[in-house]
Amino acid sequence: TLLTPKTFNSTSRDEQIIRDMGVDLVVAGDMPHLSIGSIRAVACGYPIPLAKYRLKTFAERFRRLIEEKKFDVVQFEMLHAGQYLPVLRRSSLNRDTPSILIQHNIDSIVWTRLCRNASSPLRKLGAFIQSLEFRRLERRLCPMFDLCVCMSEQDAERLGRIAPDVRIEIVPNGVDLEYFRPREDEVRWNRIVYVGSMDWYPNEDAVLYFYERIWPIIRGEIPDAEFYVVGQYPGPRVKALDSMDGVHVTGLVDDIRPYVASAAVFIVPLRIGGGTRLKILEALAMGKAVVSSGIGCEGLDLTDGEDLIVADGPEEFAGWVIRLMRDEAERERLARSGRKKVVNRFGWDRMAEEMLRIYADLA
Repeated sequence: TLLTPKTFNSTSRDEQIIRDMGVDLVVAGDMPHLSIGSIRAVACGYPIPLAKYRLKTFAERFRRLIEEKKFDVVQFEMLHAGQYLPVLRRSSLNRDTPSILIQHNIDSIVWTRLCRNASSPLRKLGAFIQSLEFRRLERRLCPMFDLCVCMSEQDAERLGRIAPDVRIEIVPNGVDLEYFRPREDEVRWNRIVYVGSMDWYPNEDAVLYFYERIWPIIRGEIPDAEFYVVGQYPGPRVKALDSMDGVHVTGLVDDIRPYVASAAVFIVPLRIGGGTRLKILEALAMGKAVVSSGIGCEGLDLTDGEDLIVADGPEEFAGWVIRLMRDEAERERLARSGRKKVVNRFGWDRMAEEMLRIYADLA
């Protein structure tokens, strides 16, 4: 059974795909937003991203669901959902049902990095306050779950330092190897691509940073270079880049694979983030050469110089992108090694086996 609020980008097609999988989908009516109740929560020290998900209709539907049916395990996806754990513990039917919290990243770390890279004192202060509030919540709430699942050893260590009493297992992110595979599309040697949902600030920051600090170096060496920004809901600052200096901002697309396949280099210049990046695994599965920042590929068991290139300074990052655009043999070497690593270690079947083991152990 999947219980979820209806978000602004949900579609009836999404719902049908999930139901066709044999999942009992229950959609709570309200959409995440800052209500009077959530504003009160912020005033009481709750992080703003979580306060938006304090939804009365969702909580009531969850309460009814766990009084109607006995479950073997209840899984909460990130702290946004994890804040509803007390509702489960008040259930007469499911109060003792094992609970899992899936931590795709450690939110306090994400906000600490956002604070470090914020462009104004006000943004720095806001991000700093949010990081403290997330850390307080992680310390209090995470040990209340029967198990927390992290995506990487680094995140497991961080969460363990924040909440020493928490029980943690590591199940890395995976990739659909049937869907993301090499294609026969023509590769444009002068084309670079970045993929990410542009309403997630770390992605917006990565695009703007790349354009302002790295892109001028690349265009100075390769004047006809093209940079494709692929992802839904670009904000005004990213939209403004469209058609400037060889930049193309696509917005939402039906399928990212043709854009990835046609690019010579897949870039991940992230400065903010946590967890692990699915986009890197997807690009490697498609046989693409990847240049990433250290934060961008953090937590993935990949080898610099063998499976991808890790570069952090603007000059170093630009230098590697230029070299790979010009050197087809080097691109293909990285692509072969990267795809082999993903196939051997990151297929969804492996991740599923681990999760099924965890469910069985808990139940």
